[in-house]
Amino acid sequence: MGAGVVIWVWITRYSGPPRLNFLALTVNREIIKILPGERISLHPSDRVKVSGISTNIPLSLGVRLFSDNLDVAGLLDSELSISELLEGREIFDHYSFHVEVKYKNIVLGYFDLQVRPYVEEWLERANRIINDDQRISFLERASALLPSEKTIRDRLLNEYKSRGYFHKALPILEKSVSDEEDRGKIRELADLYGKAGNAKGLISALERLLEMAPDDARARLELAEAFEKSENWEAAAANYEALLVRTSEEASVPIHKRLGYVYMKSGKIEKAISAFLAAAKWDQKDANLFYNLAYLYEKIDDREKAAFYLRNAVTLNPEDRAGRLRLAERFLDAGEWKRAEQILLEVLDKDPGAREALVMLARALDGMKDMERLAAVYYRILEKEPANEIVLYNLAVAEYEMGRFDNAMSNLNKYVGMNPGDESAHRVIFDIHRKRNDTYSAAKEAEILISINPTYTTPYGFLFSYLLDKGLYDEIIRIMKSGVSANPTAEELLEYLLDAYLRTGREIEAMDTMESILKLRPRGTTFLMRLAALREKHGQTDRAMDIYRRILEIEPDHREAESAYLRLRLKGIGIEGE
Repeated sequence: MGAGVVIWVWITRYSGPPRLNFLALTVNREIIKILPGERISLHPSDRVKVSGISTNIPLSLGVRLFSDNLDVAGLLDSELSISELLEGREIFDHYSFHVEVKYKNIVLGYFDLQVRPYVEEWLERANRIINDDQRISFLERASALLPSEKTIRDRLLNEYKSRGYFHKALPILEKSVSDEEDRGKIRELADLYGKAGNAKGLISALERLLEMAPDDARARLELAEAFEKSENWEAAAANYEALLVRTSEEASVPIHKRLGYVYMKSGKIEKAISAFLAAAKWDQKDANLFYNLAYLYEKIDDREKAAFYLRNAVTLNPEDRAGRLRLAERFLDAGEWKRAEQILLEVLDKDPGAREALVMLARALDGMKDMERLAAVYYRILEKEPANEIVLYNLAVAEYEMGRFDNAMSNLNKYVGMNPGDESAHRVIFDIHRKRNDTYSAAKEAEILISINPTYTTPYGFLFSYLLDKGLYDEIIRIMKSGVSANPTAEELLEYLLDAYLRTGREIEAMDTMESILKLRPRGTTFLMRLAALREKHGQTDRAMDIYRRILEIEPDHREAESAYLRLRLKGIGIEGE
């Protein structure tokens, strides 16, 4: 027997099916043994060579490496760096390659190869990027690929903060705080929420700080202010009160002022007065304190003290226009129109063109329903601001309410030129045309209203009457069909449409419309008889009989329905009545 035959017999008898035992990989001159199914991680600069492949195949003849995305075959012959195998691809990406060991076309086993740079390299590369946005984008990419790396996360956090990207910084810092309940980090988190204008987050962070350190005066003050900005007056007051306990009487003046304001906003007048008086004990030069006290005493109808504190305020700063405006605004908020007017007239006496005072005076006159003077104030404002849309509209409405339709229309036309789609303005114009009996213009305006808001049903009724009077039934049908599409439950629009169909002899559409009306609300037997007659006329016998039956269920003694029902029944079985 020849030697070749002996070797072949030995292989086939003792080696069994082809299998992979392990693979030996030399990485930077260090040999690594890789078992089938293992995962190894390498750096792009690592130099790699396949030192050997252990199989049950003699001399591993015909054994090769294969990967869809990486040319690994060359590693059997040469030592190569991973970056060479990547063929110019971005080395800062993270790669994962599935490498198979094959014998002919049989997969003997595989291993997974991960390639990624070191964390330090990400940071070093980021340091070399001059453009801020590009550097942040690079760090965001690093953080997405390495979400558990704290150093990259912290670096990205600092970049966000330095650029004012607070909304992006917050989730990172929140995670850091959740990982470690550190007081300093919660303080940082509170500051960041404040800069981001996130009141809910700020309040939550400050409350966590105070749970850890109840005597933290700064956190307590910030929490009170945050509640105040959120108009949570009860919570704001509770925190200001808690702060007073830890503050000397003289140093508590600013807190008493804030507390007085909070109590005033929450309607606790007596407590507000007490807080302002406590502040006034140490501060006799703050005119606002006396303005506030004057207002509050007026609220409890203590006119003597109200006058006293108002005199103090004016004495302290007779030129304080801002203070007077603030006091006037509080009177306006309370609906005390005459008192607001008195203060505003004092301001306007010294500065007739004071815009804020004019706007507030308009509010006071509107509250008093003094439309004549209100219109005059609006004209004064428009002299300086002819394009002021709000004033222009309000003036038009004031003129309208006084019945001065020409003036109202003039101002409304200017306003609509700036705001062609303003429904409220077109409603007023529509009403003016109707009051003038200008039906043509009212009809045009009604169509404009419908085009702006097809769900506003008032114009449809007007258009129906207008077009009906002119015999324009097709126009009625066009408009009412559109109206019903926008207002499928508007029964009156269906009635208008039905009327037009019947007048034009479109009885098929009329019957469908009548059915739509019945779906919205049951109708009387007269309506049903009318529908049944139409069904019968158009040969819809079965449907006509159903309607006659419904009529008899409603009104069993209805002779006409009973006769019609019987007639159709007899006709159906071939018996014609004489």
